Amino acid sequence: PFGTVPALSREEWKATVLDYVAARQTFRRITTTAPCDLTLALRVFVYVDPGMEDDFNYTYVTKAEANLIEPRNGRVMAHYSGFGKAFGPVSRTSMETDKFMLNQSLHSSLNDLFDKIESDTQLASL
Repeated sequence: PFGTVPALSREEWKATVLDYVAARQTFRRITTTAPCDLTLALRVFVYVDPGMEDDFNYTYVTKAEANLIEPRNGRVMAHYSGFGKAFGPVSRTSMETDKFMLNQSLHSSLNDLFDKIESDTQLASL
């Protein structure tokens, strides 16, 4: 239906996030099958608010939360969150604007999240 963005499958989301993390080079090595030193658990929340505050534009808000987990015992070693926001017009003829604004908001929240992870001086000691 109009106004909805097609959902990505679990595999597509996983591949997209893995591509982002690999390109970002936050971690020395990324694996989804081999034993690892840390596990990154990532959750993304997306809100689309057709608010009336900004000339009737939609507000796309994305919050990304991550836990770095010690895989041997499951203990959460660190928690981070990132925030992103984008604005788009309410009146459109296609869903491409929705996709663009959602991607912009998501990319912004992931950048904020990984900036915090990369600037955490305690991670260097792990």
